[in-house]
Amino acid sequence: MDLWYASELFCCERIYLNLRKQYFNREAWTMIPTKSSVGRRLGIGRTAEILEWDEGYVVKLFFEGFPFESIEREARVGRVVGELGLPVAAVKEVIEVAGRYGIVFERVGNGRTMLQEFAAKPWRLNSLIRMFTELHLEMHRHSLPELPSLQKRLAERIRRMTDGDIPDNLREFAERAKAAALARLGELPEDDRLCHGDFHPDNIIMSRRGPVIIDWSDATKGNPAADVARTRLLISVGAPVEGRISGWLAKLARKRVLSLYTKLYLARSSISSESIEAWQLPVALTRMTEDIPGERDQLIAIVKNHL
Repeated sequence: MDLWYASELFCCERIYLNLRKQYFNREAWTMIPTKSSVGRRLGIGRTAEILEWDEGYVVKLFFEGFPFESIEREARVGRVVGELGLPVAAVKEVIEVAGRYGIVFERVGNGRTMLQEFAAKPWRLNSLIRMFTELHLEMHRHSLPELPSLQKRLAERIRRMTDGDIPDNLREFAERAKAAALARLGELPEDDRLCHGDFHPDNIIMSRRGPVIIDWSDATKGNPAADVARTRLLISVGAPVEGRISGWLAKLARKRVLSLYTKLYLARSSISSESIEAWQLPVALTRMTEDIPGERDQLIAIVKNHL
């Protein structure tokens, strides 16, 4: 190890320790009483709703019973990722409202996502896909070794698959798929690149300063090929959110986004299509554990095709 590298490593370690002290300490998220009150709802998801907060801010208010540790982690990751210079909504604080915890973020843009931009301005589809791909490439250029392992997280979720995740007539198939996916994970190369875990056009807010990546709750360190495989899967099988994009436009956009995103990513990175394909089995099986309505049959077909 040369002197320059050693000094750089020492500096990085000091920066990381300072970040941990500032952002990874639970005391940093003390619930301070506030006179602020929630405003109108701007959006809703499976775990939380987005509401107006103070001027220039929104609050992601999680539903009652959602683990505080997960909320705290998302806030920590959001701040640390912001330190890398990636376009994210700045985290202000973690708050409690009527027994529910939330994260206060800066408000970016008017809330329109890239998916909504596809629907509103379909002639911009190609340029938006290029923007989308470049964001993913830039993310994968960064390393955050303090994050949990993507590989271990996939393995944990696959091991926790329950009977309720699979129809009765497919139990034997499920056990075979779990064994095959875990074996595959043991063979795939690990890495420490920053992976989002839920990167798709509806998790990008369009703002005056440019696109902003949101929802870092599933961020991990890992192999970018796995993150790309997850994004391809979400584009392929993810049901369009009601009111976002509909009918023929959804089918056309899905096919075009998948094709151009994959082509651009492969052209701009050292990752091969084969390395992405190798992650498809564990990524698809993990998605099944999320029990998203309308996706199960497609996911079962993908898993069967990769056994």
